[in-house]
Amino acid sequence: MTHSPAKPLSELSDTELMAELARRRTKTDGDVTALEDAAEAVKLEVGILVVRDGIEARCIREDGAPTRCPKCGGKARVEQKRTRTVRTRSGEQTYLRNCYRCSACRHGFAPVDNELGISPRGTLTPEVEKRILDFGVNDSFEEAARRFSMHYSWDISENLVRRVVDRVADVLESLPEPVLQAALQKPSVKPAKLITIGIDGSMLSTREGWQETKLGVVIRDEHHLEGTPTTRGLITQARYVAASKLSELKPRLLAAAQAAGVDTAEHVVVVGDGAAWIRLLAEELFVMAIVVLDWPHVVEHLMACGKALLGEGSDLLQTWKRTTTTLVWNGKLDLLLAELAAVRDDSIEAVDALMGYLTNHRESMNYPRFRELGLPTGSGVAESAHKHVLQVRMKRAGQHWSPPRCNRMARLRAAYRTGGPTFASRIDTARLALIGF
Repeated sequence: MTHSPAKPLSELSDTELMAELARRRTKTDGDVTALEDAAEAVKLEVGILVVRDGIEARCIREDGAPTRCPKCGGKARVEQKRTRTVRTRSGEQTYLRNCYRCSACRHGFAPVDNELGISPRGTLTPEVEKRILDFGVNDSFEEAARRFSMHYSWDISENLVRRVVDRVADVLESLPEPVLQAALQKPSVKPAKLITIGIDGSMLSTREGWQETKLGVVIRDEHHLEGTPTTRGLITQARYVAASKLSELKPRLLAAAQAAGVDTAEHVVVVGDGAAWIRLLAEELFVMAIVVLDWPHVVEHLMACGKALLGEGSDLLQTWKRTTTTLVWNGKLDLLLAELAAVRDDSIEAVDALMGYLTNHRESMNYPRFRELGLPTGSGVAESAHKHVLQVRMKRAGQHWSPPRCNRMARLRAAYRTGGPTFASRIDTARLALIGF
């Protein structure tokens, strides 16, 4: 499609303009890669003009009149004009705009920057930063920089990726936990029938040796689609929190649970592997919750005793497993404990260990009641979260984290999996609202 030379350019439709541009830039030789490269070049050239003209239009509209300070509300006047260069998705853009200074609080700002939604610091637009952050929280900084250059027409450095990640981590740390959770996901208002809280620990390699990072996941019943004999279960939405220290995990987990509606839920269940710190945490934060001992861990302890009694390769191990698991699953703990006491002389240490385990966790092993209430009996959601929240990014060959950076990245990964790739812009908005901007 081409336009008639007699037809004024201003009367051409967008479709006619784009068709003429495509005709002029279409290559008649080369393969499909050459055609794709030509198309990308056109997109870049047009994009540069669109962004440039849009920014310049806003700068031209500035009249230099006094305006209100966004920080204190006082009167601010133009101090000087300054140029600024930012990296956009279409490349670098430099523009000249008015810079104001408040006479009351001395706060400096540029209204055009605020109107465009560009941070007063740094050289990146929000959309570029969002993409760099997405690479940086999913891959090593070096690999993130390399991969970025495959998708965009300009290169970035490993250090830029690190700075972007650190800036967002700083914002996370500046927000109160309830504010952060509300920014990552809209708090739930409708009471839930069931809220499941999974808690577990994951070992990560640091420069001070292997250290445990604690992870919590909070799921409402409507976001947990049960599996069938032919399909796997699916978690459609969850809140994740992570911390190296238990003292840091507590407020994060409590805020996530409250945002999910834990205070109004019909049932709250905490599923864990029996570790003392998990039980104590559940008792401290969620007094009315039902604590469930992860069923696969129970089976693991039963089989450890069976192997000690019968031997690793015994043909009777399957009978042992079937008998002991049936008793526990059906709430016959007293009968199992009596049977164990009868064989105690054969392997006192192993039997004593299992008897102590069953006795200490008796209240968390009422599986008939759990099934009657429709409660989960396994901590698969927490163990799965370790893989897709922490380990996919933080447990790779040759990685040895400094403890502070390990903690920061774990928190970033939890926020990323909770709020999605666009979470950074929402927490930035929450931070500005918090400080009165």
